[in-house]
Amino acid sequence: MAEKLKLPEKLDKVWANRGYYGTLKHNVKAVYNFYLGYFNGNPSDLDTLPQEESGAKYIEYMGGEKKVIKQAKLDYKKGEYRWVAQVLKHVVMANPKNTEAKNLLANAYEQLGYTAESSVWRNFYLTGADELRNGVADSKGTGGMMNLDTLLNMPMDDFLKFLSIKLNGTKAENKIMTFNLTFTDSKTNYMFDLDNSVLNFKKGKMAPNPDATLILDRITFYQIALGREDLSKMEAAGKVSISGDKEQFEDFLSLLDQFQPKVNIVTP
Repeated sequence: MAEKLKLPEKLDKVWANRGYYGTLKHNVKAVYNFYLGYFNGNPSDLDTLPQEESGAKYIEYMGGEKKVIKQAKLDYKKGEYRWVAQVLKHVVMANPKNTEAKNLLANAYEQLGYTAESSVWRNFYLTGADELRNGVADSKGTGGMMNLDTLLNMPMDDFLKFLSIKLNGTKAENKIMTFNLTFTDSKTNYMFDLDNSVLNFKKGKMAPNPDATLILDRITFYQIALGREDLSKMEAAGKVSISGDKEQFEDFLSLLDQFQPKVNIVTP
């Protein structure tokens, strides 16, 4: 559909319809995905192998990395950048240490970026090229993309929903925990409990027999939950009063994933 659908010429020349941000190809696929899902009707696409596994198989069937790169170089000279990008991704997924393949794929991404009308497509292409040449910057310990201004303006309910997303369900399996939180600045109580690898909370409720109870201000809780501040240090500084099983709450904190804002998009 994305290859076939075109706007009528009269509409295509209207400035607001040009693909400077979104693109017709992208949006046609998005509309299909929204209503019908990713499956295109071909049963081969129902349960495809992950990119690393399929990449290794593609390269094996095509006669090895050297043969693929040799042919890709010829297609690159012919300006077939879309195909070069499509085929070389298998080499990189199969062997991310193949510098020759990575550099050629980066060149193809740059060419596609130069010709992209859409700024979003261009940014993806150039980000992919940069990753192939320089890797992904380590953002550990930054607390993700959550800055202090965002924290100060985030309602508690939204933050606790965010924690439920951060919960690593696999690590949390078979763990049952209940905690009470009292926030001194907003004078509100929350109970949250972990069961069946799901975190739920209730505002204005207090569990009769919690594993631990914490009394602290909202921002201190946010900082501790995000891994920006240490619970024991905050307790020693008088920022947190905790009763009950402190180790159980620390165990809960260890179940929260620390998201990386910068992730691999073109390498395993």
